[in-house]
Amino acid sequence: MPQLFPLITPGASVIGSYGAPQVKIGDSKLIGAVTGLKRDFFGGIPFAEPPLGNLRLRLPVLKTSLDSATFDASNFGSVCLQPNVSLPLASEDCLTINVFRPSNFEPDAKLPVLETLNRYGGESQEGASAIYNGSLIVAQAAARGTPLIYVNFNYRLGPLGFSQGIEATKQGALNLALKEELTATQWLQHNIGAFSSDTTKVTVFGESAGTIMNSILFLNSGLEELARGAILGSGSQATSVNLGPHAVKATGTILLQGLLLVAHCRLRAAISKAPEEFGFNQTIEGPGGLYPGTPSRLFSQGHFARLSFIAGTNLDEGTLFIPPDINSEDQIRKFIVANFSPQIVQPAQLDDAATKLLQPYPDVPALGSLFNAGNDTFGLSSQFKRASAMQGDLEFQSQHRFWQQTAANANVKTYGYLFT
Repeated sequence: MPQLFPLITPGASVIGSYGAPQVKIGDSKLIGAVTGLKRDFFGGIPFAEPPLGNLRLRLPVLKTSLDSATFDASNFGSVCLQPNVSLPLASEDCLTINVFRPSNFEPDAKLPVLETLNRYGGESQEGASAIYNGSLIVAQAAARGTPLIYVNFNYRLGPLGFSQGIEATKQGALNLALKEELTATQWLQHNIGAFSSDTTKVTVFGESAGTIMNSILFLNSGLEELARGAILGSGSQATSVNLGPHAVKATGTILLQGLLLVAHCRLRAAISKAPEEFGFNQTIEGPGGLYPGTPSRLFSQGHFARLSFIAGTNLDEGTLFIPPDINSEDQIRKFIVANFSPQIVQPAQLDDAATKLLQPYPDVPALGSLFNAGNDTFGLSSQFKRASAMQGDLEFQSQHRFWQQTAANANVKTYGYLFT
């Protein structure tokens, strides 16, 4: 994985040579910066108590006020611990939120808010809000006469944000990153009004892993009380494999104990050496949890937020997830068996399902993905195009259509797109 932060150094600032904007949150004055596009920026604002000491691997604690009379919000905060990012740039004390807004708006402007859960590389293993500069979106929105405020934030990654196993369940440590998203959205309801916004006009937005996380909040979080809508690109609740905590029970207890006790610097080093590319992800918690069950079953039962949304994907999305060296039907079958819901379906059943799944996808290059490219295989096997077409439908198209149709049947306004 390439270095994610080639342009960021400790203390880096987005400030230009213009006057610094200011806002008041409670008794504290935040001093921000002006970006190169002349948009106001306020960054590195804590939205939760630092998850250190007794709060490591614990639920996020909402922090609605600051500890000082004046707060320097001219820079992004630290990124969360992850591979390929060295100390001191990365830190456990990373739960911060950033606000980009148009300049020179009155305090009572009541602008809508776009809260973005960014796509983090390696799904939920690495990334940071600091690599996404919202100034351009804010500038374009203002230019077309629809000004808005753009917000993004950090959440814990890897084993700190997505602990696994039965012991993590007992400790209430599952899906902490999802709960941090909810905490950040709660912070908006308390404080975003200070930035000339309207708290009744918050829209959550995500792409890829961000969409997976956002859409899980439709299942049992009360999201409809915090936002008025969602924009969800390239993902759904069911895009990732849905595992329960028992799936890693052989190592979960030891892992959790180690995470609670290890020193900060050694923890960062251990995360960097984790062998599984996607070893830590969202986990089904069971009834009453934030992620209470298999998404398809919950939607079929009508168990989801009545929140309007836009959802869609890209035409050739499946090509990103198929190994380029696939060159036989047997390899495709093994790929299916290895990657989809192993804990709830027996291997023989899954193998039979793979046979049925491949039937609508003949080994005809013109029918595969990349679509609209005729028989051109771009130097790869025709089986790659076949598998890519199947993968795009299986993980993206079918999930969106099922979700949108189910929501529409419940009189929820939904809108779909296909980017070609």
